[in-house]
Amino acid sequence: MQLPTLLSLAIGLLPAMASAGGGFKHSCAANWMVAGRFLMTDCKTGNGEEMIRTALDLDNCIGNEQSDMKPMNNCWCETSGKGGYVGGSSVDLNDFVENDHGYLSCFGHKATKI
Repeated sequence: MQLPTLLSLAIGLLPAMASAGGGFKHSCAANWMVAGRFLMTDCKTGNGEEMIRTALDLDNCIGNEQSDMKPMNNCWCETSGKGGYVGGSSVDLNDFVENDHGYLSCFGHKATKI
Protein backbone atom coordinates (compact mmCIF):
# COMPACT_ATOMS: atom_id res chain seq x y z
CA MET A 1 0.00 0.00 0.00
CA GLN A 2 1.35 3.45 -0.93
CA LEU A 3 0.75 6.20 1.61
CA PRO A 4 2.76 9.28 0.47
CA THR A 5 -0.31 11.34 -0.46
CA LEU A 6 -2.16 10.38 2.70
CA LEU A 7 0.88 11.01 4.87
CA SER A 8 1.44 14.46 3.43
CA LEU A 9 -2.00 15.37 4.74
CA ALA A 10 -1.18 14.04 8.22
CA ILE A 11 2.29 15.57 8.52
CA GLY A 12 0.98 19.07 9.12
CA LEU A 13 -1.06 17.87 12.08
CA LEU A 14 1.82 16.51 14.16
CA PRO A 15 3.20 19.72 15.69
CA ALA A 16 -0.17 20.86 17.02
CA MET A 17 -1.34 17.54 18.41
CA ALA A 18 -2.24 17.07 22.04
CA SER A 19 -1.15 13.91 23.76
CA ALA A 20 -4.01 11.44 24.02
CA GLY A 21 -3.77 7.97 25.53
CA GLY A 22 -0.01 8.19 26.01
CA GLY A 23 1.03 8.89 22.44
CA PHE A 24 4.63 9.57 21.51
CA LYS A 25 4.87 13.36 21.24
CA HIS A 26 5.90 14.16 24.81
CA SER A 27 8.55 11.43 25.17
CA CYS A 28 10.10 11.61 21.70
CA ALA A 29 12.26 14.29 20.07
CA ALA A 30 10.66 17.06 18.06
CA ASN A 31 12.97 16.24 15.11
CA TRP A 32 10.60 13.52 13.83
CA MET A 33 10.24 13.05 10.11
CA VAL A 34 8.23 11.02 7.65
CA ALA A 35 10.17 9.46 4.77
CA GLY A 36 8.01 7.48 2.39
CA ARG A 37 5.85 5.37 4.65
CA PHE A 38 8.16 5.49 7.70
CA LEU A 39 7.84 7.72 10.78
CA MET A 40 11.29 8.25 12.30
CA THR A 41 12.38 9.93 15.52
CA ASP A 42 14.39 9.54 18.73
CA CYS A 43 12.41 8.42 21.79
CA LYS A 44 13.25 8.10 25.47
CA THR A 45 13.70 4.62 26.90
CA GLY A 46 11.95 3.45 30.07
CA ASN A 47 14.61 5.04 32.30
CA GLY A 48 14.16 8.36 30.48
CA GLU A 49 17.90 8.91 30.08
CA GLU A 50 18.72 7.14 26.81
CA MET A 51 17.25 8.00 23.41
CA ILE A 52 16.75 5.42 20.64
CA ARG A 53 16.23 6.32 16.96
CA THR A 54 13.63 4.08 15.34
CA ALA A 55 11.56 3.90 12.14
CA LEU A 56 7.93 2.75 12.24
CA ASP A 57 6.33 1.43 9.05
CA LEU A 58 3.04 3.33 8.93
CA ASP A 59 1.59 0.71 6.57
CA ASN A 60 0.97 -1.21 9.81
CA CYS A 61 -0.88 1.74 11.34
CA ILE A 62 -2.93 3.61 8.73
CA GLY A 63 -5.34 2.34 6.11
CA ASN A 64 -7.52 3.84 3.39
CA GLU A 65 -11.20 3.07 3.79
CA GLN A 66 -13.39 4.61 1.08
CA SER A 67 -11.04 7.61 0.71
CA ASP A 68 -10.69 8.20 4.45
CA MET A 69 -7.47 7.57 6.37
CA LYS A 70 -8.21 5.32 9.34
CA PRO A 71 -6.01 4.03 12.14
CA MET A 72 -6.07 0.25 11.69
CA ASN A 73 -3.99 -2.86 12.16
CA ASN A 74 -2.79 -4.75 9.04
CA CYS A 75 -3.98 -2.14 6.56
CA TRP A 76 -5.59 -2.64 3.18
CA CYS A 77 -7.08 -0.45 0.45
CA GLU A 78 -10.33 -0.57 -1.41
CA THR A 79 -11.49 1.29 -4.50
CA SER A 80 -12.95 4.66 -3.65
CA GLY A 81 -15.56 4.53 -6.40
CA LYS A 82 -14.88 8.22 -7.06
CA GLY A 83 -13.17 7.88 -10.42
CA GLY A 84 -9.74 7.63 -8.83
CA TYR A 85 -10.07 10.94 -6.98
CA VAL A 86 -9.28 10.80 -3.28
CA GLY A 87 -10.43 13.71 -1.17
CA GLY A 88 -8.57 15.16 1.78
CA SER A 89 -8.36 13.10 4.94
CA SER A 90 -6.22 13.16 8.07
CA VAL A 91 -5.51 11.24 11.26
CA ASP A 92 -3.86 12.24 14.53
CA LEU A 93 -0.83 9.91 14.76
CA ASN A 94 -0.46 10.68 18.47
CA ASP A 95 -3.81 8.92 19.08
CA PHE A 96 -2.43 5.49 18.14
CA VAL A 97 1.38 5.69 17.80
CA GLU A 98 3.13 5.22 21.14
CA ASN A 99 6.61 5.22 22.63
CA ASP A 100 7.25 1.64 23.80
CA HIS A 101 10.44 1.98 25.89
CA GLY A 102 12.18 3.98 23.17
CA TYR A 103 10.59 2.26 20.18
CA LEU A 104 7.68 3.75 18.24
CA SER A 105 4.79 1.28 18.01
CA CYS A 106 1.20 0.95 16.83
CA PHE A 107 -1.27 -1.92 17.24
CA GLY A 108 1.52 -4.16 18.56
CA HIS A 109 3.82 -3.43 15.60
CA LYS A 110 7.19 -2.23 16.91
CA ALA A 111 9.56 0.08 15.02
CA THR A 112 13.03 -0.97 13.89
CA LYS A 113 16.11 0.60 15.46
CA ILE A 114 18.08 2.66 12.91
